[in-house]
Amino acid sequence: MSMKTVSIGNASLAKCVARYVEQGYTVSLPVGDAAPYDMIVEKDGAVQRVQVKTGKLDKGVIYFPAKSNCGRWYKTGETKDYRGKADLFVVYCPQTDKVYALPVDSTGLTSVYLRVTMPKNGQRTKVRFAQDYEI
Repeated sequence: MSMKTVSIGNASLAKCVARYVEQGYTVSLPVGDAAPYDMIVEKDGAVQRVQVKTGKLDKGVIYFPAKSNCGRWYKTGETKDYRGKADLFVVYCPQTDKVYALPVDSTGLTSVYLRVTMPKNGQRTKVRFAQDYEI
């Protein structure tokens, strides 16, 4: 993993932590990099494991991977999804400067798309609009 990738991830984590703190959550960060999640958020007794992702905006759609190809918590180094290991994806998109949250179990296993602009064909069914997940 390159230092640039690490810096981008750290910046996204910082934005997401700040957003949750602003909303009155307690945020905990695991020590080291062995956990399959990046932070834990708690409010009113509800605890959730959060996997932070950096979204990329392209042609009106924010994209982020719903899997890891990093071997940090799998010795095999295989691509793995986060089902059962994290409760939420929390995504920071630098191009929109916004944070979005959605349940891991509600996404596909490989990639997730959040639409920022209306599709040219006007389709609304089966479209995830980013504004619905903004926190």
